[in-house]
Amino acid sequence: MLSLQDYRNLLNRRFLNNAFPVPPTNQFNMGTLAPPFELLNAATKEKVRLLDYVGKRAISKPAGRKAVGLQPATKSAEELGTVETPAVSESQLAIPEPESRPKQPILLCFTRIFTEKVYCPLCHPHIMALNQQYEEFVARGTEVLMITSTDLVQTQTVIQDLGLKMPVLSDPTCRTFRLYQVGQALGAPLPAQFLIDSAGRMRFRHLFSFLEPNASVERLLVAVDRLKPQPEAIATTPQPKVQTATG
Repeated sequence: MLSLQDYRNLLNRRFLNNAFPVPPTNQFNMGTLAPPFELLNAATKEKVRLLDYVGKRAISKPAGRKAVGLQPATKSAEELGTVETPAVSESQLAIPEPESRPKQPILLCFTRIFTEKVYCPLCHPHIMALNQQYEEFVARGTEVLMITSTDLVQTQTVIQDLGLKMPVLSDPTCRTFRLYQVGQALGAPLPAQFLIDSAGRMRFRHLFSFLEPNASVERLLVAVDRLKPQPEAIATTPQPKVQTATG
């Protein structure tokens, strides 16, 4: 049972910014690169980037350094003494490159949650269905990233209350929702689902409609299965018939 205070918490700046209805306008062509983003994982408080999972990430190597010895000084050698710092080789100065995460398809699930106590009645069942079938996506090599417009503390409460297993990213500014042009209405962004392959390209999109507010888990799994390369048909070359001479 929601209290009066729960409804008071609902009326905040985020609610007002999303009050005016804006329909989904996303028209990204399939095969185009998905817009990059960086959000906070509410459970781990770590920054998560789309490029951590998909596409090619250029790793900048540290600029070459010269061997370290005595630094130039204004004092004379006699004043400094005869003890010198031994030079350090470049191999000793080498900074190990950060380990890159193996690239994999990503299912972005923009969901609609008003506060940690007020859920969209059309999205709450979809959240629970995704959570129940999360291992099915992982078994297919696909990560599910759920994005919500609640703030960090609210999102942490949602994760705990619903027992969510998938990473949940907090976007209280709703910038990523607007970047993907999912629309908004009555106090919160609208839900949407996007499947992005390991190269960072759009392969599936579902936008909100009253007939189908969210793409079903079964439909999403089918879309993931279609990412797998289909075995090419083996072309068989017909063998010429051997004619035998009859005497």
